Amino acid sequence: NRVQGEHYSATHFALLSAILFAETKNDGYLDCAKKAVKFHLSTYKEKYYFASWAYHWDFQNYAFLECFLLLKDYLTEMERKQWLEGIKSWKTNTHDTTNWSAMRAYAFLLRSGLLHSKIDIIKYWQNLRIIKRAQLSDGGLQDKIDKSCSIQYHIFTVAILHRIYQIE
Repeated sequence: NRVQGEHYSATHFALLSAILFAETKNDGYLDCAKKAVKFHLSTYKEKYYFASWAYHWDFQNYAFLECFLLLKDYLTEMERKQWLEGIKSWKTNTHDTTNWSAMRAYAFLLRSGLLHSKIDIIKYWQNLRIIKRAQLSDGGLQDKIDKSCSIQYHIFTVAILHRIYQIE
């Protein structure tokens, strides 16, 4: 008789559905995305069951905002208002790894364009500085400075930086 929580699967499922809707215009994908976001908005942090787990705000924010940008023209006025309230009220994690900082920077950049927020631009640049400090002389990106240089996080971070480059 309760929702156990979803970590970040609902927002990522919503984003996948939004991408598929954008490519196919199949209303089934639009419906899936809307339902997943509705679930996310009704279960995020304050209602999150697994209190001992670190709630992954940055993963949520990234996917939710991308989903909104893809679907905003297909939402009802009420849905658009609810989604924007969710976007305005997000939080971020204090996780200082490079891949999280890249995801956070990207989300702040996108949200600054949507909400015209100067504080989001400041937070965007703060997160970019973290990434810059993580770069090695050979171009590699440490995920945890002086502790790890994971290839999958390097690739993910570079992909996010590419997305940022496409916007700027």
